[in-house]
Amino acid sequence: MQEAWLKMLIIFDLDDTLIDTWNTSILPKLKIAFQEMMKAGLKIENEEKSLKRLIDINNYADNGKTTIETFLKELGCNNSLIFDVGYEAYYGGPLLDIIRPPLPHALEVLHTLHQNHTLILITHGEEKTQYDKIQKAKINPHLFLKTIVTLNYDKSGSYQQILHEFDFKPQDILVIGDKHKTDLLPAKALGMKTVHMKWGKGKILVPKQDEVNYIISDLQELLKIVEELTI
Repeated sequence: MQEAWLKMLIIFDLDDTLIDTWNTSILPKLKIAFQEMMKAGLKIENEEKSLKRLIDINNYADNGKTTIETFLKELGCNNSLIFDVGYEAYYGGPLLDIIRPPLPHALEVLHTLHQNHTLILITHGEEKTQYDKIQKAKINPHLFLKTIVTLNYDKSGSYQQILHEFDFKPQDILVIGDKHKTDLLPAKALGMKTVHMKWGKGKILVPKQDEVNYIISDLQELLKIVEELTI
């Protein structure tokens, strides 16, 4: 255990954990990816029907990459160039003038936890896009001792990097995210404690109780969990 003022190391995901991505930018980004794939040569018979199918797939797919892969497979399209165009449009491309607001109580919870704990941010995506999200949500980046933007969905490598760089035992590390397969299961496998945030896709793809340590739907619940773990 660390000194009293650094009781735990808390690792946050960004999208749909600290900011509302699901309700603000998922649909616009899917539409852009759809249009760009058609420009790249994707043959579509009925645009309206096909776009609706893309959105339906995304509701239950683990992530945007899987959504695009599944969509193209259903169409019988195995053109890797079209997939690459769709992937880049969804995750990168020009920055959209969209503000993804912080989730309820996110800013207050971050400031409260920062007083006694070490905060880390590990987020999947393009670096330029992710930092733009942080800025527009008015999240103070200095609250995090370290920020990692990774292109890997599975965050095992990033968690191992944190274990190597910081003097915290796995049991003194708490990870919170909305995607349990890529945010939380890798952390639990390393011995870290995990919190599933039921927001966005996290409301649809909910882990079994034994797959994570805690499940919450409001970030304020995190304060009680941390308090209980550090008594």
